[in-house]
Amino acid sequence: MIESNMKYLFIAFIVVFATFVVAVPVNYDITIYGSVNDTIYTELKNEVHDCENGCSFTVPQFTPPEGFNFSHYTISNTSELIKSIHFESTQDITSSKLAENVIIETVELKEELSIEKLVTKNLNLGQNNIVLQVKNIGSKDIENVSVQISGDGVKTISKTAIDLPLGQSDFVTTIVSITNYGSIDIIVKAYAGDELLGQTIESIFVNPTQDIEEKEKTVFVDKVYAQSKIDTLWNNLSVYEKDFFLKTSQEYNVLDVSNSIDEIKDELRNLQSEYSHMTKEQFDDAVIIINMLLGDVKEQLDLASPKKIATTFKENLGLIATTIGVIVSTLTAIGLAKSHVLSKDKQDKKKHPDLLRRELRKRN
Repeated sequence: MIESNMKYLFIAFIVVFATFVVAVPVNYDITIYGSVNDTIYTELKNEVHDCENGCSFTVPQFTPPEGFNFSHYTISNTSELIKSIHFESTQDITSSKLAENVIIETVELKEELSIEKLVTKNLNLGQNNIVLQVKNIGSKDIENVSVQISGDGVKTISKTAIDLPLGQSDFVTTIVSITNYGSIDIIVKAYAGDELLGQTIESIFVNPTQDIEEKEKTVFVDKVYAQSKIDTLWNNLSVYEKDFFLKTSQEYNVLDVSNSIDEIKDELRNLQSEYSHMTKEQFDDAVIIINMLLGDVKEQLDLASPKKIATTFKENLGLIATTIGVIVSTLTAIGLAKSHVLSKDKQDKKKHPDLLRRELRKRN
């Protein structure tokens, strides 16, 4: 009886496991249309949700002005993970029903990039740098990894790209424009080139106002200027890192350079995440320090010496030993041959005493 129950329990577990669908984050736009005092009024909302295949959501709450006369809704898909989307009552992207639901069918996400951490969460209205940590959870190295961010009043302006070896994580920066304030849910999408390989939902907080006096008192570094400097530093480091790998393959003494390169990477990541809160003077000082570290790496690489003597001796040690063995064997053979000849000569002289007498006469 117990065995039978366990059997059914196991089958039930398999059924549940087989039908389990992982929720994926989706976003879409809903626009309400109507009029106020014969004037056309529209309002758009961007919705962000976690969705399993076949999910349903109610239309969001709009706040039109007093005297608003409702006309209809429209919906538009802004997510690669949405296979189909429509209103429940019309099976279409338009509906004139005020209390309406949105029906979504999703596609399967090929997840190879994981958004591990959103470093920057406290933001201001306007342009902001958002730093994120991304990890390669796929089965191979992934090139040209970047992150795009969207949400209600949040739009991506530009993004940096990195290469991620298998199993490794690193930081990327995305510059966004923000027009809404307060707590905002955003969709974070990780790409390899144009291919979507990871996506999640995060929350950010946007300050509604800024202290104008404080802003005038402290002038922060220009974001375009700073990003250009940081990109140059990364490019220079990339050149030295390639030289390091080349010299490593050629068996140069460059082991200590690896630690210096890792130190510079840490400094660059810190600068990338913190420069938006730095003055130009503070930023330039940090750049000078990193350039000094890069100069040290270049000097170490230029002065690196090959492991030539030690390597040659090690590679030819067997040949040297073999050669010595041949020489010893040859000398031994010569010695044995000479000994044999002398011995034979003595024996011959014993057999022929006349020869010995002739030699003695010659000497006398």
